[in-house]
Amino acid sequence: MATRTSIPLFDEYCRQNYLDNLLRGGYPLLLDNGTEQPFVYHVFSRKHGDLERDYNFFKLQAGYYSQGNGNFRDANQNRRNDVWFNPGIGDFNIRLFMSLIQPDGYNPLVVKGCSFQIQELEPLLGQVEVADHSSLRAFFQSSFTPGELIQHIIHDNIALKQTVETFVTEALKHSEQCYEADFGEGFWIDHWTYNMDLIESYLSIYPDKQEKLLLATREYMYYDSPAWVQPRRNKYVQMKDGRIRQYGAVVKSKEKEAQLHARDGDVHWVRTEHGSGEIYKSNLYEKLLSLAAIKLSTLDPEGLGIEMEAGKPGWNDSMNGLPGLFASGFSELCELQRLVRFLIHAQVKLSGNSVLRLPREVAKLIQQLKLTMEEYYHDSDEADYRDESKDYSFWSRISDAREAYRESIRFGFEGTETPLAFEDVLVFLRQAERKLQQGMDKALLIGEGIYPTFFYYEAREFEVQEDDCGGKLVNIHSFERKDTPYFLEGPTRAMKVVGDIVNGQELYRQIRQSGLYDRKLGMYKVNESLAGQPFELGRSRAFTPDWLENESIFMHMEFKYLLECLRAGLYTEFFSDIKKAFPPFMDPEVYGRSTLENSSFIASIANPDASLHGTGYIARLSGSTAEFIHMWLWMMTGGQPFGYDHRGLSLRLEPKLPGWLFTATGELSFCFLGSCQVTYFNTDRKDTYAPECRVTQYVLHYVSGEKKTICQAVLDQKEAQDVRDRLISRIEVYLGT
Repeated sequence: MATRTSIPLFDEYCRQNYLDNLLRGGYPLLLDNGTEQPFVYHVFSRKHGDLERDYNFFKLQAGYYSQGNGNFRDANQNRRNDVWFNPGIGDFNIRLFMSLIQPDGYNPLVVKGCSFQIQELEPLLGQVEVADHSSLRAFFQSSFTPGELIQHIIHDNIALKQTVETFVTEALKHSEQCYEADFGEGFWIDHWTYNMDLIESYLSIYPDKQEKLLLATREYMYYDSPAWVQPRRNKYVQMKDGRIRQYGAVVKSKEKEAQLHARDGDVHWVRTEHGSGEIYKSNLYEKLLSLAAIKLSTLDPEGLGIEMEAGKPGWNDSMNGLPGLFASGFSELCELQRLVRFLIHAQVKLSGNSVLRLPREVAKLIQQLKLTMEEYYHDSDEADYRDESKDYSFWSRISDAREAYRESIRFGFEGTETPLAFEDVLVFLRQAERKLQQGMDKALLIGEGIYPTFFYYEAREFEVQEDDCGGKLVNIHSFERKDTPYFLEGPTRAMKVVGDIVNGQELYRQIRQSGLYDRKLGMYKVNESLAGQPFELGRSRAFTPDWLENESIFMHMEFKYLLECLRAGLYTEFFSDIKKAFPPFMDPEVYGRSTLENSSFIASIANPDASLHGTGYIARLSGSTAEFIHMWLWMMTGGQPFGYDHRGLSLRLEPKLPGWLFTATGELSFCFLGSCQVTYFNTDRKDTYAPECRVTQYVLHYVSGEKKTICQAVLDQKEAQDVRDRLISRIEVYLGT
């Protein structure tokens, strides 16, 4: 992220963000395995990245090629932009995190890195003395990491006939890479959403490989967890004081644990024959379609959000009481709409005669959802927002379908596949898009111009039955919706779906006039005041206003919002806001720490101690680094540098930069794709996002010494491919009118 602008402190802040980001997500190495696709192996990563969070438990291997454990959300987010800095990473992160998605739509919490399993040992034995054969045979009985292999060679003093590095490469040539993960402690409703960010990043660099990514390879597995989500009949309960709540939503199954422990290898991957057959694999489109279907079946009773049905909330962990209140997340509904639209738009570019093969159980779920949506809209062009009985009936039916599906795949898929033609899938996706848009429109009406983030529900009509242990289980016949104050997350996620400049400007104006905007600091709070709200919402409600996740400037979420403003084309607003929101533009005496570092949160005007306003607190390492890097990429390139059409690959740099970031001589440079220095020449120091400012000329400097001048705004196939293949070390880009 080497950057040179008119502000040296900003340039150093860019570099620090890159370093801090890899401490959470890891630094990707490409390990030679004798094929065109090297193994991708992340080193240095560890849970939340540092020691500032003393409440976290993490492991960091004390050895070569050290890697550590992390949470699914954290590692996923902080690896979002890997492919921008090293295109050789390819689709690795997509394959990893999408394979960790379970058939029920959830995922394990703990991502432990990767290991390797030897497939052919004899070629390696020929590289060592006979006396060391038994030692290597014993070592390769189980999975290994490159660091463990090196340590074993040193510890056992194994006599190699070549260098250690060469032997490790030979071992990897005869090995298979394995993804390592653990269930952890529960299922969050937002984790799956970050996979779309990985896919979008990949397609920003490889738009010509979309069909190959989605359809070509059936290598996406399904994580097999020992825990499962209880049906409503087992988790809707009445408390001693009469309150109706949703508790005990996730349980570990002793039968499932026994099934997993009985396996010889590849323990945590879903199999056919209800767990006793082969590991089941899909292509990416099929798996995304399956994910869309199961998430659609978790819509809340009014179709406004995705239910927190599995004991955990979404991104905002401090709202940890919401799942017990039958709550839902509007943010995740927006992300589902984003996924559905991606699948619809992808079909335009895919082979029209393609046929998808889905597990019989998934195909049945899709058919049931399709039929339910058809009947929902049967009587009118658009269902009445106020028809609660119709909404409840829809919710009840999709919930029944979801629970029947989960029961059928609890121990694995049966193995039979159902073919689905693209045109039939498209009908289902269009129905889903319509239903989700209805939810977004209704939510905006409820929020009076600002999209909400959370809803929760109280049981209104219900019947109680006693179980065998004296507990009281509840069958709910109707709900009453309860709204919460504004949070910044809902509008931020909505902007990913309605992120055009017109809607974006109106939403931006509404937020600036709300309690989400801190007028004193010129920053954005994570939520409005929670005064008067029930403490059952979660620990956030118990915090002093402006402490931790309660009404503070939570930098990660503020950066998410600013990113969407930039992507929506709100350039004037964005560059005005970052002068207050980015640390290098802050007063270090007020910020209270290095202005090269981010904070977990900044004390807002809500804090009763005015002397603390603007002070940064707690860990410097968070997802904020991923959001800043994403903003940096959009600022420097326009966000979609590579394109693809019938003429082939192309490259168009469209920087979104204010004139004041250029040096006095009108220059600004950055590192593109991890190795190519790009320098913009903007002698008039114009805002590059202005209509009258455009690229007029590229000067390409090849690694070989060749120099080529292109007098047009777009680089065609040959030159675009050379840039992506990193055959070009330096590009001079001239801006003019």
